[in-house]
Amino acid sequence: MENSKVSALFEEGPFKHLFLDFVSYKRGYGLQYEDSILYTLRRINQQLNSYHVKEPELTKCMVEEICAKRPHETYSTQSKRIGMLRQFATFLRNKGIKAYIYPIISRHSESKGFVPYIFSYEEIASILEVSDHLPPVSRYPANTFIYPVLMRLLYSCGLRISEALSLRYHDVDLTQGILFIEKSKKDKSRLVPMSHSMTETCKDYAKKMSFNTKSNGYFFPSPSGGNIAGIQ
Repeated sequence: MENSKVSALFEEGPFKHLFLDFVSYKRGYGLQYEDSILYTLRRINQQLNSYHVKEPELTKCMVEEICAKRPHETYSTQSKRIGMLRQFATFLRNKGIKAYIYPIISRHSESKGFVPYIFSYEEIASILEVSDHLPPVSRYPANTFIYPVLMRLLYSCGLRISEALSLRYHDVDLTQGILFIEKSKKDKSRLVPMSHSMTETCKDYAKKMSFNTKSNGYFFPSPSGGNIAGIQ
């Protein structure tokens, strides 16, 4: 869809220019947003306008209401909306705008009647605390560097574990704070922005790991050079 048509798609309001910036930002990295994604963003913009706020800000109440499952809606459709709103909220935060980021939903199934489990902040904090104090493993002491960063990346960026473990060094843009997720679900690639603090954490991690940038190995490597998925 052309830029002029994209602009006409979004109704006027305090968030319109930010949605247009968000789409341009994504397209600037080579992602051609499908119409279905643009229409999802348009509906989110319409819902945000219904709150009649003067300044753009995503409060917890607004985000939770938009993310709530609707009657007769599939979990897949809800997840798509949540994912887009999480990415938009992260984009706003990176621009210095207050934005609540909806927590990650853990699902073992998307079958009808399945109730997703949402981790509380206390549970997330406990997981991060444990990852920060893992004892070193004799055959691979780098695990003390890897798992704290991996857990934070999963939490802050909403990645699937397979996506995070498949990241290679060149997929992590430490200058712009962008992750390139290559051919994940349904064989589609996408860009995921990181917060400033997550970007700085990854920079510090990369220094500790002393990556060979020419080899473009895994960002979370195993002792053998593969990714850590196979480490037991």
